[in-house]
Amino acid sequence: MKIVLLQDVKKLGKRGDIVEVADGYGRNVLIRRGLGVEGNKANINTATQRQEAKPKRNKRSAYLRSSRIKRKSRQTKAGF
Repeated sequence: MKIVLLQDVKKLGKRGDIVEVADGYGRNVLIRRGLGVEGNKANINTATQRQEAKPKRNKRSAYLRSSRIKRKSRQTKAGF
């Protein structure tokens, strides 16, 4: 059974990963505890789209963080 993880699960995967687990473990543990959803076409497509968009967001946020750090360092050097 395929499961799309909604939260990080030790020894299984991180949030957004698509994992293959036993039917009973998927239904009785992961889905009931809210750790994952069934891996149907819609859920798998959503997860893959989010994984593809993730690197773009990481690059953008890293750029924003670095520009903030540069601004702060300029302000401290200027004595503000």
